[in-house]
This record gives sequence, C-alpha cells and structure tokens, in this order.
Amino acid sequence: MSVAAVAVLVGCGGGSGEKSGAPTASTSSAASRAGAAATMDEVRRDVRVAVGAGGFEGLTFVPVDPEVLRRNPCQFLARVETPAVPQASAVAEVTGELKLRGWQVSGPYDSGDGAGFGYSVTRKPWNLSLTAASVTKEEMATQLPLGKKDRASDFTGLMIFGGSPACREPAPSQE
Repeated sequence: MSVAAVAVLVGCGGGSGEKSGAPTASTSSAASRAGAAATMDEVRRDVRVAVGAGGFEGLTFVPVDPEVLRRNPCQFLARVETPAVPQASAVAEVTGELKLRGWQVSGPYDSGDGAGFGYSVTRKPWNLSLTAASVTKEEMATQLPLGKKDRASDFTGLMIFGGSPACREPAPSQE
C-alpha cells in the first residue's frame, strides 16, 4: 500500500510551541472547549503549535485548488519538508500536543511499504490526517486534479490534511 493511500485511509482526505509535557494556559483553554466546534483559525493554530512541539520548522499551508474549495470550502493542506521521513518520536510529540488541545488521536498506521506512517486525528466536526512519509512525484500526482498533475514533485516530511463539512464560506488557502 502506498503512503498516498495511507493519507486517504487515515483521515479526510512554521510555528513554534511549548513541548507537550506541560500544558500552557492556551492549551488548557483549548482542551476545555473541545466540545465546541473549532473554527478554521483555531484548527490552524492548533496545528502550528503542535508541529512546533514536535520540533519541526518551516510549516506551510499549501494553496488548495479553488475548484476543490468550491466543492468543500473547509479544508487545508499543511506540510513540513524534512531531509528524511520524520522520526516517530517527533510525530508523537505533535499528536501529544493535539491531544492536550482536545483532539482524539488514532494510530500510528503503517503504510505497509516501509515508506511512512500516519495518524487520524479528530475533533468534531474536523478530521485531520497526519502522514510522515517520503512520497514520489508519481504518487503525489495521483492526489492532484487533471491538468495539474505535472506540478507534482517528490516530497519527504510531514503532511497534514484537514477538513470539515461545517464550513459554508471558502477559507483562505494559505497563510
């Protein structure tokens, strides 16, 4: 099974932060509102802080194709490129911080081909898919719409796909 398939199977699809061992005031308040539906801004903030807690730098929110956003406006893709597939311990720091912020985490799920692993993370109505992997240009192209497949390139690092059926307005595709 390819890593791209892991991303589809486990979910819907650079900031720095405190280490996940000691909840901050903002972490505690985020966890206390876990029952309330999070906004796109809150989800992105949680992702930025969690990725920073894992020691990753250079998080980017990748522009989402406008046609895709037209069909489902509440989604995003964030990623951090790394020289090698991220260590499981660093990704565990990311998921640990998300847990502190009120998210439920399932995984890790192995890709089965040794190329990576992923997690499914939820906080209603949001679903996130975290994938740590090395993905070939050809595998990345399978995720792009027709006419844009030639834009694909090899990728190694941490990818986070996020989506929710709750949005009515298109969200900005990048920050």
